[in-house]
Amino acid sequence: MRINSIASQINVEAVKKLEQERKNVSGSGKTSHAKDASHISSEAKRLHETAGDVNTVQTQVQNQPEIRTERVEEVKAKIKNGFYNSDAFIDRLTEKIMKDFGL
Repeated sequence: MRINSIASQINVEAVKKLEQERKNVSGSGKTSHAKDASHISSEAKRLHETAGDVNTVQTQVQNQPEIRTERVEEVKAKIKNGFYNSDAFIDRLTEKIMKDFGL
């Protein structure tokens, strides 16, 4: 019995070795002249560029303060000085509203 089990193991290993040799011969015997090639479409290029632009804008937005304190102070000063209650401001505002609505 022991001889049979050893013989079967040797047989299995021989078959594996033979299959491997066949693969090596068939793989090395053929020479392939075809080359791999890839093509990036113009749309993919545009999307890649757009992604870069989005990242740039996103970085700029993240670096901006949430509240522009200098603008807040400017508006506070104008309120305190009565700028928004002046006739000049009201006239400018009225003209802008009429222009925006096409009147």
